[in-house]
Amino acid sequence: MSLSSALPLPLSADEPAPRPRPRWAIWRSPADQPAWARPALLGIAAVAALLYARNIAQAGLAPFYSVAVKSMSVSWKAFFYGAFDPGATITIDKLAGSFLPQALSARIFGFHPWSLALPRRARIQGVDMNSWALGEAEWTWRHFGLEGRARRGDLVSAVEALRERRGDRLDRTGVIAAWSVNELPRPSQDRLLPALLELGRRGACILLVEPLSHLATPWWGLWESAFLAAGGRADEWKFAVEFPRHLAALDEAAGFQREGLGGKTLAIINGAMRQ
Repeated sequence: MSLSSALPLPLSADEPAPRPRPRWAIWRSPADQPAWARPALLGIAAVAALLYARNIAQAGLAPFYSVAVKSMSVSWKAFFYGAFDPGATITIDKLAGSFLPQALSARIFGFHPWSLALPRRARIQGVDMNSWALGEAEWTWRHFGLEGRARRGDLVSAVEALRERRGDRLDRTGVIAAWSVNELPRPSQDRLLPALLELGRRGACILLVEPLSHLATPWWGLWESAFLAAGGRADEWKFAVEFPRHLAALDEAAGFQREGLGGKTLAIINGAMRQ
């Protein structure tokens, strides 16, 4: 292939420049993007909105904070004070700004579970002892447009702190630990298991991902029995993946037969997450 065929040719003097896309034509891709880029993005957004709205009427209400949102939706005084009652005599114990979008939605659409769930976004809090893992997590969240915060800490303390939130409903909460439990010492594992099971009983969703190796997870049998007794499930997964050439070369040099990716999971799926 010649160099001239690999590079775009400049426009001739007689060839008119392409017309810029009008701002209101949001379905048309910008000039520096392929023609399919904007329609594909809009299609993904439409599917995401459809999935988010599915069963939104069964989102449920938090007993304490839904009352505060109701008061903030009927009283501007309670709205600006972040109050529990319409008379604004009792304030709530969290930043009121996080409930203002829900109060406005309830004022516009009426007080329903779906109108309170509509303006909410999933918030992610990640913990790890390694700074590189925290940076990787925050990059991933930004890449997918998610709201998240990563901090240095240990898994067991974070789960136990979540368990101490006695007044909060956990049916919209999930705990994900991937390749983490196998790195904990036995005393920490013994603390973590009952804490996770209690969160599952209170409505939280739990997902643990670990390697298939039985040598790396000698505790798996005990945990699997506990999760199954709590109404959870245990699975093994294997995926056929075409690995990059350099990784395949390293595997071949090391005499390692890599047939794909795999892992095993323990899960408790509750409430709205099940839908």
